Amino acid sequence: MENDDNNNNNDDKNINNQRGRKRRRKSDIMMMKNLMAIIIMIWPATILIVKVDALQSPPTMIKQPPHEKLFEVFQGSDAEQAERPFVLECEAKGNPEPTYSWKKNGIEFSYVAYDKRITQQPRRGSLVFTKPQAIDEGLYQCFAENKHGRSVSNAVYLKKAELNSFSSNEISVVHATEGEPYTIPCHPPTGYPKPQVFWIIQSDSGALINGINSSRLSVDPEGNLHFSNVTQKDTLTDAVYACSATSTFKTTYRIGRRTRLVVEPSGTTGQTSYPPTRQYVSPPNVPALKGKRLDLYCVFGGTPIPEVTWYKRNGRIREGVTKTNYGKTLTFPKVEFNDEGIYECTASNGVGSIQTHAMEVVVKSIPYWIEAPNNTNAADTETVTFRCVAAGVPEPKLQWFKNGEQLVPNDRVRVNGNELTITNVQEILDTAVYQCNASNVNGYAFRDFYLNVLKLPPEIVDPPEKETRAVVTSNVILKCRVFGAPKPEVKWEKDDTSLNGANYEVLDNGDLRIHDVRVTDQGKYKCIATNKFGTRFASGELKVKGKTKIIHAPENYEVAAKKTAVFRCSAEADPSLDLKISWAFNERPIDTAHDPRIVQSTDNSLTITTTKELDSGVYTCIASTELDSVNASATLTVQDVPNSPKIISVECDDLTAMVEWIPTGDNRAPVLSYDIQYNTSFHPDNWLNAFTNVPAPDTKFKVAMSPWANFTFRVIAKNKIGPSEPSIPYGFCSTKEDVPYKNPDNVIGRGEQPGTLVIRWTPMTPIDHNSEGFYYKVSWKRHDIENDSWQSRTITDWKQNHLTIENQPIFKPYRIKVEAHNRRGAAHTAAGEVIGWSSEAKPLRSPENFRVIEVRDHKSALMAWDPVTSDSVRGHFQGYKIQTYAVGEDVKLMREVKIPPNVSRSLVQIFKPNSRNIARIYVYNSMYMSDPSNEIVINTPEGVPGPVSSFEGISMGSNAIYLYWSPPDEPNGKITGYRIFYESVDGTELGPKQERFPQIDDPKITGVKLGNLLPGTKYRITIHAATKVGMGEPFFIELETKGEDAAAQPDRPVFDIDHVRANDGTDHVKITWYPNSSKIPGNNFYVQYRLKGNVFGNIYLF
Repeated sequence: MENDDNNNNNDDKNINNQRGRKRRRKSDIMMMKNLMAIIIMIWPATILIVKVDALQSPPTMIKQPPHEKLFEVFQGSDAEQAERPFVLECEAKGNPEPTYSWKKNGIEFSYVAYDKRITQQPRRGSLVFTKPQAIDEGLYQCFAENKHGRSVSNAVYLKKAELNSFSSNEISVVHATEGEPYTIPCHPPTGYPKPQVFWIIQSDSGALINGINSSRLSVDPEGNLHFSNVTQKDTLTDAVYACSATSTFKTTYRIGRRTRLVVEPSGTTGQTSYPPTRQYVSPPNVPALKGKRLDLYCVFGGTPIPEVTWYKRNGRIREGVTKTNYGKTLTFPKVEFNDEGIYECTASNGVGSIQTHAMEVVVKSIPYWIEAPNNTNAADTETVTFRCVAAGVPEPKLQWFKNGEQLVPNDRVRVNGNELTITNVQEILDTAVYQCNASNVNGYAFRDFYLNVLKLPPEIVDPPEKETRAVVTSNVILKCRVFGAPKPEVKWEKDDTSLNGANYEVLDNGDLRIHDVRVTDQGKYKCIATNKFGTRFASGELKVKGKTKIIHAPENYEVAAKKTAVFRCSAEADPSLDLKISWAFNERPIDTAHDPRIVQSTDNSLTITTTKELDSGVYTCIASTELDSVNASATLTVQDVPNSPKIISVECDDLTAMVEWIPTGDNRAPVLSYDIQYNTSFHPDNWLNAFTNVPAPDTKFKVAMSPWANFTFRVIAKNKIGPSEPSIPYGFCSTKEDVPYKNPDNVIGRGEQPGTLVIRWTPMTPIDHNSEGFYYKVSWKRHDIENDSWQSRTITDWKQNHLTIENQPIFKPYRIKVEAHNRRGAAHTAAGEVIGWSSEAKPLRSPENFRVIEVRDHKSALMAWDPVTSDSVRGHFQGYKIQTYAVGEDVKLMREVKIPPNVSRSLVQIFKPNSRNIARIYVYNSMYMSDPSNEIVINTPEGVPGPVSSFEGISMGSNAIYLYWSPPDEPNGKITGYRIFYESVDGTELGPKQERFPQIDDPKITGVKLGNLLPGTKYRITIHAATKVGMGEPFFIELETKGEDAAAQPDRPVFDIDHVRANDGTDHVKITWYPNSSKIPGNNFYVQYRLKGNVFGNIYLF
């Protein structure tokens, strides 16, 4: 009975406790309601904030530690100065304010037992470690708790950072042969995190000289230093290579494994070649974690330095994966699932076979959330469902917790895979903090969230705007955010009538969405929120505006690089709205302030000047108001020269090389062809065409090589815009020696000085020598002497291009040949023979009986002479020269005409008209002229003149033009005057030609007025100088008269005054004036004069 009584008493106590909690709960709710009512009246803008803050709720974490935290422990005398305190974050919010506790390695952890070395921040759970020690290592977890539940943080592994010393610090001496690959091991120290290793050059005194950065040197993940090939420069004077290790967390570093490298000569002349040699590669199977960094290594040595190329089997290496360490490392900054696969690297340097290594990347992952629940407020008796959906490789295991303890399901609380469902939720039983944890061998994902069961009347916390505007056919949302428990039911009315229509949709949050707005949707709307505890309502107005439209959309544009592109766009909008037009490039707004090449004009057109390939893309015109936005797009295609091709292999044969390349982009203009170029060790800076215009589909071509040379190749791609930059030089082909394949070109023989024969040829460059010991063999003999024997000389200087043979007769023919030889023998093709001549001399005779047959006109006469014999010319007979000048002319201005050698009569057309002309004739060969013949006189008649030397005009008002000119440079007689003609110009049509009268009969007049013209009309005006023979050649200009409304006050003309005495002895004054050609000339002139001291009078009009 005593036990029963005790049990009854305990039951009574439990019941009373429950009733007390309920009373307190109701009291809290009533206080919150009263507080809300007060705040709603005083400060409506803070309703939502106050409501959330005032609610009783379980705790929820807002700050928590990472999954791992490193710390450093200092020892020795500097420990006090070197302390590095740290914090394990833990902070939660909840109502009431939560209290905090910690577990270490699954056991309750009390920080107060650590002699103030560990403290907890006030009103927070964060632990502060002021003097970390090694015993602090462990797995920590924070808990925040109030009467509604218990929130759990991430578990954090607190780990001490360490960096141990090298096992040896002695200097070792190693030897390597010049040109060969070589590796110096490091044997780095242990530590956590894994130390980072780098190599430095350290002087014997211990000072740091510099770090190591070279395409020949690489450091692998184990710290070893690899030389692709060693050179004499790698031997250091008074210094060593030192391996250094540092921690990513600690500020200290260690130096050890010091090595003195001695490079021995290879014993051969020139550079020794070594095929690719494997130095370090990643293992065949490489595990990787999603989101983590991954480096694949492919380090090969050799001479020349091998080029490393990366591939992915059955796929492509995605963007974002980079090649570092001069291409020897493939770096994945953040691994993705589609990075899984087999990767291959190839190393080649043109020596030996290509080396290949494959490595399979298998991607796994720490669990991560695809869907995870958030903190939830629910009303009493509702049903709630939480989903925790995680992914990971391998597939993670999911666990559910309540207040940090394993969740125990029952009839109301059910777990179905990744879903937790609680039906008929109850305030006391179900208000708590829940957790879901997904874990696999790689890690875990943890989610902490609460369920807060409430009982509240409806409140409209975000009512409709007083005025909402929308455009026709758009979608608009009228806000009505409500709060209450149970969740209030929301209904809407328009103009006090319930809504009815397919275009009205009440959203879960209470907002009203109106689809495809029409003008009839304009009006007043009311939002009504109801639950079992009451009803609330709020109102707002909707106004409907016209829709924005694009009237003229931009059009696609294609332009060559560095040219200008223009896009045009116009739009219209509702008159009550402000319309703005802006532009975007590839969906990103264009900021014209940051690129002066791009300008948006006042008509909203967009101009891109000096276009480049990166400007290609989609340009969008965006017409927007404060309510809506429409856009239209066009594509700009900027075509540029192709990108440089990439040579992927060169296969060397005896005298051919198979060059293979890949294109790397045509920059939007298809590649049409390729040029293959080469250089050699003889001229490394001189690139020559091996083959041009290889068709674009071909990316593999065999090119010929010459003997005894080292060849390197490059490729140029060409499209309609132009040629690309050359590819990076590639390949190294060496050919064997042979006899020359050709003899010198352009062999000639001629006498350049009396008594000589000079044999010349084009030198053969070293690429054509084909071996050492190259020389020319020059041979000659008389062509006009039968059975004459060959004479020859040897020229060992390949740059020499001629040989002079002295004491030869005048102008005799020779047979000449020049052969190429080297130590392997003569060229395998016979040298061709050419005919050359020894030196020429002055002709022995001049032409005789030089005479005039007939004077044809003012410039020409028919001349004749007796021909000379070929022997007397003493050289290559070039012909005759007739020279002439007019009496009174400078002899230096003598005119000349050449006559072929087979002619003895010619019409000469270089005489000066209306003059006494002196002429003589010569015979000449390619080097000398004879003495002149007898001189003869040709008297030419007058002719028509040439054109005037200049002709200009200025408009004089609307119906006249003032013309002025200079006399002809070639009057061809005595100028008697000038004649002027004019005709109107209408486009390409000319009106009837008219002559100005009176004609100008005074040759001294060089300026006149042309009047009676039509206003605003263009005229073609032609002038001829004249002699008594007739009119000369024409000279025309085109000028336009001014319009009738172009009248303006004329400027002062320019004039001269001359004193003139007549034949009868009387005195006269001659006044000469010119219109002001630089300003406004006027169209009529008058002259005034006066005696000194009198007023002006006697006006003469002109």
